[in-house]
This record gives sequence, structure tokens and C-alpha cells, in this order.
Amino acid sequence: MRADKGKIAVSSTKAAHGHSLGAAGSVEFIATVLAMQRSMVPPTLGLENAAPAFNDLDLVRHAARPQRIRLGLSNSFAFGGNVAAIAVASPNEPEQVGEG
Repeated sequence: MRADKGKIAVSSTKAAHGHSLGAAGSVEFIATVLAMQRSMVPPTLGLENAAPAFNDLDLVRHAARPQRIRLGLSNSFAFGGNVAAIAVASPNEPEQVGEG
């Protein structure tokens, strides 16, 4: 179930687990893989109002949302220009929405 068909669901888990310094990117990547396995998009905690520039995105707020996820992207941005992005694709059909 997509909140707004045609828009990409976007969420961030950092508000839920905090900043774990060098391990932050790993924690975010694990959250991405678990979301894909469980067909559940986690919410961005504390996100109430977004700038109008983000209107084209489906910002996931307040509660997790059941949704089939075939592709995931985990971004990490650190001090000094240390930037990483990992894209993952589901190798097979995910579990039924809401299971897991």
C-alpha cells in the first residue's frame, strides 16, 4: 500500500537509534535490509513539517507502513566528505506485507 502512488517512500531511522559514530552507516544499512525483509517502511520519528521542496517525496511519518520494498538505498554522510551510498535489491519475493 503506497500512501501516494508514484512517489518514492523516504524514511530515516537515525532519530530512533541515535548517532553511533563510525557504526551509524552500518546501523542504517541493517535497518534498510530489515525493512525490505519485513515489507515494512520505518517512520522518520519527530518529522512533523517538511519544507515545500520535499513535496514530491512520500515522507513516512509517525508510524511504520506495510509496503513491498524491492529496492533500498542507504546513504551515509560524515565529516570531512566521507560519503557512502549502498543500493540493495531483493533477490526474491519479500514476505507477505505485515508478517515478520
